[in-house]
Amino acid sequence: MAGGIVQNDVIKNPSPQLQAFLRWTDAMTVKRDPVALADSVTDDLAYQTLPASMGFPPRDKAGFLQFSSLTFMAMLEDFWSEIHEVVETADTIAVHASGKATSITGAPYANEYTVIAHVAKQANGEYKISAMKEFLDSKVLLEFMAAEKQRQEERAKAAA
Repeated sequence: MAGGIVQNDVIKNPSPQLQAFLRWTDAMTVKRDPVALADSVTDDLAYQTLPASMGFPPRDKAGFLQFSSLTFMAMLEDFWSEIHEVVETADTIAVHASGKATSITGAPYANEYTVIAHVAKQANGEYKISAMKEFLDSKVLLEFMAAEKQRQEERAKAAA
């Protein structure tokens, strides 16, 4: 299983704030590691998948970790992220990126997204994500999730 974050000039020499976002991205997409993901965010994390019309509720840290582990990280492998643009302030990172992966049933996945991540400096000097709004290509995501669920159900029936 491969995957990674495409190295380009946009993320060359990242600030400590951008490093926090890159740790989150690596834990979520490449490592698919709930422990590393939990360590990349603050205990009071506020997370929202947008646009709101997709119907995903706001999530706290526990809800975000559960959702990520049981759906996204369990559904996709071989994930590649490419960050196209970063805009940052002392406590906010805005990222335009795209990602490609393969589902566990072998279907290709590709999405484009914009993330607004608020970061908080911790006592040890490291930054962690404290709030995030993730804007996704809703059409792609919802159609993919429905089709992947159907592929998984068909695979389970065939195995039974």
